[in-house]
Amino acid sequence: MDPWAPINGISLERYAELAADVDSAPDPAARAQIVERQGVTALDWAAATYGWNTRMQDPALTGQVASRFYPLYQAALARKGQAVARTPSGRAVSGAMPGAVPPPGYGATPAPPAQPQGYPQPQGYPQPQGYPQPQGYPQPQGYPQPHPRDVGQQLGQAFNSFSSAVDSFINKAITPLGPGAPVMVQWSDGRHYPGTVVSLQSGQVQVSFPDGRAVWVPQQYVSPR
Repeated sequence: MDPWAPINGISLERYAELAADVDSAPDPAARAQIVERQGVTALDWAAATYGWNTRMQDPALTGQVASRFYPLYQAALARKGQAVARTPSGRAVSGAMPGAVPPPGYGATPAPPAQPQGYPQPQGYPQPQGYPQPQGYPQPQGYPQPHPRDVGQQLGQAFNSFSSAVDSFINKAITPLGPGAPVMVQWSDGRHYPGTVVSLQSGQVQVSFPDGRAVWVPQQYVSPR
């Protein structure tokens, strides 16, 4: 499949222009009226919105469609005199995609909240120093000695907890975060939201969300799905 092929006659460039036109429309009916005045039927607009958002989130395309779309969309907003939101680092970020249709499986997944301001820069994870070897507690005089079976259970539980912690650390350390990788983003409200990596730069990860919005997030708040 050609990822740049028009959808219902609407190219990516045309879709960016129409998305900017309906950016401030309050509801789907209002958006349909706006695109119909531009010669596009409501059915074709819905198909194009769903199709282009699906391509932007397709891991096989490694974020190419999203990376090409956002500059077109931001330029269209600028031509229409609409403000383009920016992150604290100065990067332009578009709003939620107008009329976006969630892909299959997302259903009524809530859109992430507004871009948080002033996340601290990640300082890196401290390297594990290893667990100290147990030296054994002196047995108090007069206390009964623990049953060997109880000691075995306690040691087994401690070993399982240690193994789980090491596995979790190793998985985080070796799992790559690259364009197109599915991830979960921890937001300022403490909840996690699904997204797809678009690009990485200087400890920041640009993540595309199901509603079509791309946001730069510090890498420490992004984990593989």
